[in-house]
Amino acid sequence: MINKEIGEIFDFISETNLTEEYFYNHQGCYPVYSGQTEDEGIIAQIDTYDQDSPCVTFTTYGSAGKLYYREDKYTIGRNCMGLRPKEEYKELINLEWFVFHFQNLFYKLRIGDPKGQKSLNKMLLERVEIEIPKLEVQERHLSKYKQLYTIIAELREIEKEIDEQ
Repeated sequence: MINKEIGEIFDFISETNLTEEYFYNHQGCYPVYSGQTEDEGIIAQIDTYDQDSPCVTFTTYGSAGKLYYREDKYTIGRNCMGLRPKEEYKELINLEWFVFHFQNLFYKLRIGDPKGQKSLNKMLLERVEIEIPKLEVQERHLSKYKQLYTIIAELREIEKEIDEQ
C-alpha cells in the first residue's frame, strides 16, 4: 500500500499552449486534450505529439477536476494537466483505477465560485495525501467500477428512450 502526497507519487505534466492557427496548419492524427469535457476532451488532431506514455489528465479550469485516462501518443493542451507516476510507482498504480477511484476527490478539491467556473492546479493537489492499495485490489475494484458504469450507461439509454416517447 502507498500512503503519500500526490506530489510524491506523481510527476505533473504541464499544458502546451497551442493556437487555433497551429491546429489548422498542423492537422494530423494525434489528439490534443484540453479542459473541455465534450469529445473526451479532444480539441484537435495534430501531426505531432508531446507525450507517448500513459497518464491521467485533469481539467484545470471550467469543469475543473474531471479525470481521464490517456494512452498512446498525444499532447496535453490548454486548461489541462497530466499526472504520471514517478518511476518507482509506475508498476504499482493502475491509472484507469485511479480515475474511477479519485474522481470525487478531485471535484472536492477545486476552488472557485460555487455557481461559476472552478479551478484546480498543482499547488492545490501536490500536498494532498492519498492511499493507494495493492495492485490486485485496484484491479478488482476497477472491474467493479466498470460494471457499475456499464449499468449507469444502460440506465441513461433507457431514460433517453423514455424521454423521446
